[in-house]
Order: sequence, then structure tokens, then C-alpha cells
Amino acid sequence: EGYDLAAILKKNPDTAHIPIVILTGVSHVFEVRSRLEKSWVDVESFHTKPPDFAKLIETIESQLAKATAAG
Repeated sequence: EGYDLAAILKKNPDTAHIPIVILTGVSHVFEVRSRLEKSWVDVESFHTKPPDFAKLIETIESQLAKATAAG
């Protein structure tokens, strides 16, 4: 499951710096946040399907810019 993978990536010092943006089929924001909290995962952003592609691209570009600036 994607939430488990995100947790593994965030707990590993070699991959913890990688920004994670989740695209999920879960339609209720509350349920997504609940799953993230249960997995103890701090992701940068999540979007539900069908995505608003303009917002999704904006999020990805923003996260890439932050990652690039951080070094």
C-alpha cells in the first residue's frame, strides 16, 4: 500500500528528504488524513482522484523547487 511505502521512505535516512505527493482513490479528505496519521507518515501533499491536474502540477513543481533550494 502507498501509505506503507511512504512510511518506509520517510523513516529511512537515505530517502527521508524526498518529497512525497500522494495521489489517492480515497475520496474523503478525512479518511486520507486518518490513514496518514495511522501510518505515522508526514507527506508533503495529497490529491484525490480524479485530480485537478493544474493543482497537482503546481504541487509537484513547488516540491521540486523546495527540494532543489534545500540542496
